[in-house]
Amino acid sequence: MTAFTDDQLRDIQGFGISGFNKDQQEILAIRFNSQAGGRQLLSWLAPRVADAFAVSRFNQAFSEVLRRSGDETLRATWMAAMLSATGLAALQVDLKDLPAGPSADAFEAGMAQRSQEIGDVQPADVPGQWLTPFQPNSNMIHLLIAVASDDERDLDRLIEEIYDRLQDSGSSVVYRERGCTLPPPNTGHEHFGFKDGISQPAIQGDDPPPPGSPPAVPAGEFVLGYPDALNNTIGTGTKWNNGSYVVFRRLAQDVARFRQLVAGGVANANPGVSIDALGAKMVGRWRSGAPIEKYPASDPGPGHEDNDFAYQQADAAGLTCPVWAHVRKANPRDENAPGGQPAGSEQHRMLRRGIPFGPPLPDGLMTDDGVQRGLHFFCVVGDLVRQFEFVQSNWINNPNFPIGSVPTQPGGPYQPPTPGTPAGGPDPVMGEHDDNATDTLVQPAGTVSFPLGHELVKVTAGEYFFLPSISALSAIANQ
Repeated sequence: MTAFTDDQLRDIQGFGISGFNKDQQEILAIRFNSQAGGRQLLSWLAPRVADAFAVSRFNQAFSEVLRRSGDETLRATWMAAMLSATGLAALQVDLKDLPAGPSADAFEAGMAQRSQEIGDVQPADVPGQWLTPFQPNSNMIHLLIAVASDDERDLDRLIEEIYDRLQDSGSSVVYRERGCTLPPPNTGHEHFGFKDGISQPAIQGDDPPPPGSPPAVPAGEFVLGYPDALNNTIGTGTKWNNGSYVVFRRLAQDVARFRQLVAGGVANANPGVSIDALGAKMVGRWRSGAPIEKYPASDPGPGHEDNDFAYQQADAAGLTCPVWAHVRKANPRDENAPGGQPAGSEQHRMLRRGIPFGPPLPDGLMTDDGVQRGLHFFCVVGDLVRQFEFVQSNWINNPNFPIGSVPTQPGGPYQPPTPGTPAGGPDPVMGEHDDNATDTLVQPAGTVSFPLGHELVKVTAGEYFFLPSISALSAIANQ
């Protein structure tokens, strides 16, 4: 049984379920200055955005050519278009038939207004941290276009063509920024130096998971109008079928602070923890992407980036992979889930579509050079609250998951340990926390405290978008 027919794939935007997988990507945040101009722009975009059928076939062909000959010259340039709730309102699109519930409410409110539910620092409390167009109540971001290419010149040409159309429609670019894969030897890695994008969920019936990976996830977890992990199909209006919610976050990474933190080690640790091992414990993987859970002694190098492991059976206390490690917090696999949500982790999986921005911090530099660098984080989901917001607030930011003295919410399957048990701590890489936050490093000789200091990653912009089907883009343009 397949999740999608070819006709459905031709209607679904390729940014989500297929993924662009390009070395260069630019984002353009756009404001419509008139309803007619916005519709004119969408009318031009609709037949030009990349569909999932074309993107997936290209990705398969690229992989096959690379496998057979090592040739990487096959090229393509793709475009995606996604709308915010304020953008849909500017086009007078009625959101009434969007499936009612917490996810629709979160989408209409927008990310900046949901900071408390997400666990983010509120933008108003950190003046200057959030970019102006993304500030609460700015109503400046109506449309986000992502353009990705294997060739920088092809990308520039399409961006220039988009600008011509923006001028014709009277629309304005309020923010733009380019991202690209990092240069060798860090290609495929993020700015802290770790291989990225390893644990992506496969979609049931569409793309079989690689050997040693978790089971595939039902299509409805990512695309509206299909059965989800509980076999529920959310009924939607025609504008929402074959569409997805998209989370965008501009994440600034403090690479100098990360290097200082791992170089400083863990005071009173017995045995001591090396720089490479401490970084691997923070992330949950070695720099090559190999999981520390399977390779506790040292980094085995490239080619060991598998996902065939769990935590509870052999490492419940976090002796090898700390309970607060980033990959363990973000995808706890067989851990217990906090109350109020299904225990199955497949109900909280996300398709991640990210790319670094900014130049790498020079090797060996331990002080801030004043240049912003980080990640354009995108994730594609069927439910903003159950997937993205839940993972960020209940797992990543929560010092009591999966170990702590009190559950975050009453009831549900989460069973807290004996009162008084020290919390494991927040995710040291992606978690929001105070400067005095600590993680508890568990060792055979006992536990020691690992002070985190200020956050390594700060959210500097973000918004919730809807990635409509291609037919829906046309319908909105012509309504």
